[in-house]
Amino acid sequence: MDWNWFFSSIAQCSSAIVGIFGAFIITKVINSQAEYNSRENKIDNFINKSLFLKNKVEDRYFSWYNERKREEKLKKIRNNIRDRKEILSCEEYYIKYNFSIYDDRNQILKDIENIIRETTPDSNYYNAGYSGASVDGGSQLNQNIIDEEEAINKLKVEIIDHTRLLKDFLIQIRGESKKYNLLTYSIISNLILFLIGVIYPLSFLPVGNSFSLSFSFENMINILFSIKGFMLFIVGFIFSAIMIVFLVINIKLNLKVDFDEDKVNKVEIYSDIKNYSPYLKNLIDNMNFIEEYSQAD
Repeated sequence: MDWNWFFSSIAQCSSAIVGIFGAFIITKVINSQAEYNSRENKIDNFINKSLFLKNKVEDRYFSWYNERKREEKLKKIRNNIRDRKEILSCEEYYIKYNFSIYDDRNQILKDIENIIRETTPDSNYYNAGYSGASVDGGSQLNQNIIDEEEAINKLKVEIIDHTRLLKDFLIQIRGESKKYNLLTYSIISNLILFLIGVIYPLSFLPVGNSFSLSFSFENMINILFSIKGFMLFIVGFIFSAIMIVFLVINIKLNLKVDFDEDKVNKVEIYSDIKNYSPYLKNLIDNMNFIEEYSQAD
């Protein structure tokens, strides 16, 4: 066997693999460092945007809008019962008349129940000709209600999009540690391959005709204190130092991959639309109720 060809081929193949993976690892570690810093900034930006949206919700006239819509729908129910003598369940009236989706459903159902009790033919209110307070405030009031509804719905869409981004971001940062662990194993493997697959085979070259493959401490000392050994040691030391630097950087990233717990908790809180306002909590609860009621039918 031509040992020169054998050892040089192993060294060349290994060095090519080490070079490819080394470039990939270095690029990945640098990108991970930049990505980590970027995500730290993203957390602050997400929290600030969430607070901004929460303040916008507080500036909207949810209570006024809910009251106007409730008065309008209750009047229609009262007139319907008096004119058509149609009695439905409270839940059926709630679904049929499309009350404000941001309003307290339980309170609406109680109001509907009171309307049914007051407006049925055997009630004192009915016999007295009670028809409830008028809510007809003219075209300007109706336009104000429409404008407020559009503003509220636009804000709702903006918050829903924002919470979706927060949920995706939380999924990303919770998977960070696995990525950094994989990089750590890759760096260690690449360093081992370089020492065993490149430096060690080159230490045998050039090989004479009388070469026999043997391992002894004396041979290692002779190689180490030769010019060839010194050159291989310098190359191996420099490459190992570079890999160790990036290994340390990656381990530090892995150790601090858990971002500020308080900030992450805030992001998690604001990823739920219910936490922006009680009215948005009503939105989710009412949507779930309508869906369940429809499926039951």
